[in-house]
Amino acid sequence: MMCRFELPAFTRLGGKRFDRSDQSLYIERYGAMGSMPRVIHFEIPAEDPERAVEFYKKVFGWKIDKWEGPIDYWLVMTGENDEPGINGAIHDNKNFKSVVNTVAVDSIDEQLEKVRQAGGKVLIPKGSVKGLGYVAFAEDTEGNAFGMLQRDPTVE
Repeated sequence: MMCRFELPAFTRLGGKRFDRSDQSLYIERYGAMGSMPRVIHFEIPAEDPERAVEFYKKVFGWKIDKWEGPIDYWLVMTGENDEPGINGAIHDNKNFKSVVNTVAVDSIDEQLEKVRQAGGKVLIPKGSVKGLGYVAFAEDTEGNAFGMLQRDPTVE
């Protein structure tokens, strides 16, 4: 069964503000995979997301804006466009109780099989994010959750 996720029309990927309609930037940043999959996004779960938003604004000065989509999801901008680093999000802790990093992969299906073979387990099966690609969430042998993203801006 495939899940469907919706993300905002823009975010900052690899230090650049990104509109999914700008496919050249998308391909430039996430086109061909390197030799290893990389962490590209983080999500911080919170019992009280609005309280967490205020905490991270005060502690790190991060720019955090509530997404206008169907779920409570706050986009986190961690730095200037020309600085290294990744951006993320804050959300309620219904699905995950710890920080979840998302890794860019060439194939969700192949990676999920590797997770199973290595002794991990699938937490949320392959789903789609319109205009971004496919996502899935898994757990390693130590109980740590992580996400995977297979980029495909043609996904509806």
